[in-house]
Amino acid sequence: MSYLKSGSLVLYVVFLFVGCSDDVLVQIEPNYEKISGGSSHTCMINLDSNLECWGTNYYGESTPPIGQYKSVSAGSSHTCALRSNNSVVCWGRNDEGQTQTPPGTFKKLSAGGNHSCAIRMSGEIECWGANDEGQSSPRNGIFIDISASRGYTCALNVDHEIECWGAEEYDVTRPPHSHFISVNTGYRHACGLKVDNTIDCWGADNRWQLTQPSGRYKEVIAGTHQTCALDFDNVLQCWGGLGAVDEIPPLKDVAGVAVGGLHGCALRYNDDVACWGSILHGRKAPIKGSFVRVSSGFTHSCGLTTEGNTKCFGKTINSEADGEQGPGSKALEIGVGDDFGCALLRDKSIRCWGDNSFGQSAPPMGQFNTLNVGEAHACAVRDDGIVACWGGNRFGQSSAPSGNFKDVSAGSAHTCGLTHDDTIECWGAFDEDIVVDSNMARNYVSVSAGLRNTCAIDTDSALECWGPGSADTRPNGLFKSVSVGSNGDACVIDENNSLQCWRFWSSPNPFDIINAPKGSFRSVSVGGTNACAIRDDEEIVCWGSSSYNLDQGDYPTSKFF
Repeated sequence: MSYLKSGSLVLYVVFLFVGCSDDVLVQIEPNYEKISGGSSHTCMINLDSNLECWGTNYYGESTPPIGQYKSVSAGSSHTCALRSNNSVVCWGRNDEGQTQTPPGTFKKLSAGGNHSCAIRMSGEIECWGANDEGQSSPRNGIFIDISASRGYTCALNVDHEIECWGAEEYDVTRPPHSHFISVNTGYRHACGLKVDNTIDCWGADNRWQLTQPSGRYKEVIAGTHQTCALDFDNVLQCWGGLGAVDEIPPLKDVAGVAVGGLHGCALRYNDDVACWGSILHGRKAPIKGSFVRVSSGFTHSCGLTTEGNTKCFGKTINSEADGEQGPGSKALEIGVGDDFGCALLRDKSIRCWGDNSFGQSAPPMGQFNTLNVGEAHACAVRDDGIVACWGGNRFGQSSAPSGNFKDVSAGSAHTCGLTHDDTIECWGAFDEDIVVDSNMARNYVSVSAGLRNTCAIDTDSALECWGPGSADTRPNGLFKSVSVGSNGDACVIDENNSLQCWRFWSSPNPFDIINAPKGSFRSVSVGGTNACAIRDDEEIVCWGSSSYNLDQGDYPTSKFF
């Protein structure tokens, strides 16, 4: 797939000898891939040599292992990277063995559709993964550049000629006879940068992939249907494309570019990242900042920063929720519902925003200690321990009982509260026998209500859940916190601060929330199509659906190369 060569840009010197028809090329300085666009995800390496990935994460392709890296290459549903010790590591989808890396040290690598290839220090190529089209059967010889795509691979040999192997559709494995500096493969087309810095492309032309511009360039990157090139004035020009990436204006001050499925991203010399294309295909990067709270609704999420500000990301019914949103005042707690949100402010009042079809954005007056937001209603505990709920009440979920409570959790059609006696009391629900367990006898420290399930952690740190499928699917062990979502999923943070997620029902969730990221976490919130958690370093990480831009937000603020 496409990848970027940036950072220390390569400087080439071409010597023209009178009477000779061939150009002699000398490479002065090595370079490494710093950003790479796959089919629906993007990865890049920052100044600290750490990897950051965003976009789809159905197979873990956007969850890189911790370590120091030199280069990265994003494939269709897997990713490979070159570690600082020149070993290769891959992660993500592995149905064809595309992440089962060989031992040894390498100097170049490329992740394709369902195979991967790398150049050893000796210059020889080794490939692994699918080989149904011959894409993992490399040519013999010494090579200096390589690019793997879906079903085929191209490489640049020491004579600066391109050799390709694999699928022969559209003659994509028949490169022109010339001398090249680099090669880059797209879906069914490929491009090479010639020694005179002009561009030559071959293969499919159904999306105008071969209508390359004239002029001299220092980089060319081929995506699924779109191709981009960077000239010597650091201006980026793109051609071809599909849908959302068809037309983009030239970008200036660009240091490098990655083009993926229906998206592209460019690194600028001021350390900014400019991206374009579909939010379904990895356009945006993870939200950045230091957070103390996070809450996930059905299609968007909000985080509460250490300064008390609210940052929302994702998509509501009427608009995208990116950027500073919320109460407009410093907050202590935040909650997000289906298409609205509420915050507990520092003066202990509550302010809500968003959809108000059921009165869910019209909180009561008074001072409150805790707040929790459900699908279309919200509840809070007053200073005197009385629960107040507002919003949708079709099933009685907003008809709070009398009594003394210290916490409350609002689900989709029911609500549960933790009393001052550390017992649990629930109300509402469309099927009371399924959702509410009337025989809760133990003492508890927290409770979380979802769609048709509820979970609680007792004073011994044990987890108890009720509702359909609860006894069969919940994890075993000791836990610190639990969050039940509005679409049949739940996550816990265990005693080692690791995430464990599961699904209550046998029917699969297409948003793949159960594949939680690795690491150490402080809190977690599960919504309808996504989940978000706060790491120990106070950063938010989200996973699940990218159709609503939920695992994405503002472009990264890290410094790159």
